[in-house]
Amino acid sequence: MKQLENLNENDLVFYDIETARAVDVLEEGTPLHDAWKYKARYQNELNKKTGNTFTVEEYFYEKAPLYAPFGKIVTIVVGRIKNNKILLKSYASYDEKELLQEFNSDLETVYKSNPNTKMVGFNSNGFDSPYILKRSVINGIKCASPIDEGGAKPWEMKALDLSKVWQGSAFYPDSLVAVATALGLPSPKDALDGSQVSTAFYEGRLDEIVKYCLKDVETTARVYRKLAFLSDLEEGFEVIGGKVEVEELPILHQLNLSKGMSDANKEGLKKLLKKKKLTVKDRDIIFNLIKASMSDIDVNFGKVKNEKETELFINQLKEELENN
Repeated sequence: MKQLENLNENDLVFYDIETARAVDVLEEGTPLHDAWKYKARYQNELNKKTGNTFTVEEYFYEKAPLYAPFGKIVTIVVGRIKNNKILLKSYASYDEKELLQEFNSDLETVYKSNPNTKMVGFNSNGFDSPYILKRSVINGIKCASPIDEGGAKPWEMKALDLSKVWQGSAFYPDSLVAVATALGLPSPKDALDGSQVSTAFYEGRLDEIVKYCLKDVETTARVYRKLAFLSDLEEGFEVIGGKVEVEELPILHQLNLSKGMSDANKEGLKKLLKKKKLTVKDRDIIFNLIKASMSDIDVNFGKVKNEKETELFINQLKEELENN
């Protein structure tokens, strides 16, 4: 495709982000709930598509990750092609501000060393770049120059969106999976898809999200090579800048993050407690910690949320440990 002719591959930085809803559970009476209710007051995509009625909370659960004010970035992966192979680096953290600080700092350094740096993604101009910019502002972080191209004229923008290159003047856009499949490339969505990222994040499975995002960026680079009529990249990818694996959160930290008890949380706690020989006093201390981690104090109404769910689980856990 002519738009990709004469590009210097050394200038290209392939990238993709993964996002989750800002909170695991949208609590009624909070500013976030009010803002989301206002956003959804006229249109509800799920209602239109399915014909079913969804509550404000259910709609948030499904769609919030798509909108920067109501979601957050949990992973960014960038990649460069070197010696016919894609080299990838991941930025992932349960602390979004930490992730964005590191990403923007590194990218600005790359840009200063090469002002011709061009970000390349799939549907990136409409989603990834503005999402990074908005979440950076929300976290009080100055966004790197290759992402913040505000004010640039269309012909001055350096970012390259392969979805737009592929779409051309066609009316309908296509997904990365569709384009990859049409070009004979494997689907990157073999483990997770975007709709499952929030659940994985709040269950403490960030390492799975990173691996999913790595595959997306690898596929984007391979699509670029196909659209530019260049030779295929070597099989596989190389990860630079540290391990792919993200350290798993301690189980009590997971509970505090999610403010709820998932099946994965329950099984994790059971396995942890059954491995150790504990006194009754030690177990009582742990049960109190579980209760504190799961509790969400509503300062406005002076009540503890998740209280019944927590008590039920703790009683069940006590019975299992006594019979173990």
